[in-house]
Amino acid sequence: MGDISIIARRLPDKGIEYGWSGNGGYFKNVGISALTYQDDEDVERLFALGEISHLGIPGSEHFKSWIWSTVPANSPMNRNKSERWMFSQIAFIDYGYFREPDGDWYYVIPSPFRVKIPLFLVYNHLDDDLFEFVYLSAVQHEIGKFIFDKYPDADPDFLPYLSDLGINAEEVKKAILDSDYPLHELYELHRPVFNYFDDWIVVDCDENYQEITNIYMRPRAPEAERLETCDWYTPNKKNRPNMDNLVFTIDYTIVQNCLNNIQEDKLPSDDELASREMLIRHLVRSGKLDEIQKNAAEEGLVGEEAEGYVYSFMTGLIKSREDVLYRCLKEHLETERIMKILNITENYVIKFASESRLEIKEHPCK
Repeated sequence: MGDISIIARRLPDKGIEYGWSGNGGYFKNVGISALTYQDDEDVERLFALGEISHLGIPGSEHFKSWIWSTVPANSPMNRNKSERWMFSQIAFIDYGYFREPDGDWYYVIPSPFRVKIPLFLVYNHLDDDLFEFVYLSAVQHEIGKFIFDKYPDADPDFLPYLSDLGINAEEVKKAILDSDYPLHELYELHRPVFNYFDDWIVVDCDENYQEITNIYMRPRAPEAERLETCDWYTPNKKNRPNMDNLVFTIDYTIVQNCLNNIQEDKLPSDDELASREMLIRHLVRSGKLDEIQKNAAEEGLVGEEAEGYVYSFMTGLIKSREDVLYRCLKEHLETERIMKILNITENYVIKFASESRLEIKEHPCK
């Protein structure tokens, strides 16, 4: 197992519900999907599924064996009275995603310090490959500076604590900031400093999820007296993005795989089709794929050039129909009306309930 992720939510009694949300848990696989769960009813349905081996978009638990589907693992979620138990059931967890009752999702770094960061803030600072790791390192360096530059202003007991132990604050600060992993460095080589603090840290940001505005840390307290992080502070008010505008990008090879599966009769039954499979299947059954392949041949295209032509053309058709489908679903039109608009006469059943569109990258040969 590797890249293990955990998903969790805060319950009304301030306890948590949590469980496995699959491997490959980095942001562009799990975190981006978590952001589509903005409605409380979608979150309720998600956690009612129990632990999952893959997190997809809302409603996608109806789909079968496709990479954007939510796949239940047939095991119930866990519950506990404190967020501190979020990573207690599985060893070597790499990623955590946590939802508070106000609807905000957080990325939780499961290092010796559990660092809780608004998920939209992480989303806005991904690298060119859509990974979060460079930004998470920068956040940890900001926390390292905060511990020695700003935290003492809020806690007059901290520096005397270090002094009583003969610890030079400036030397420790320099040592951890010179490391690629400052908080791990603090834990491994400067344990008395680490032990002074609660093992959770909260990062807050501005209203548009662009910049860090506050870092919250507290002295370690006896377990019976410890407060949950939701009681440490009042988050800044945020302008949460409209998730209707979130676009998932699927590589053209997914279209290719769908087409191959269609031709080999490997698709799910008609009442289990997701929107993309339904649209691709319709284009195949209606003869559109044959027409496109014929056009490629008439153009004298062969090999990769022909393949690029076919899949680029199919991509355009699918994207245009998905946009229509998306808008129909937003208007809560009846299935029969949607099928008439899309000119689909077969008796498909739509179970695509998400308010998130999917976009296909075009074939590189185009």
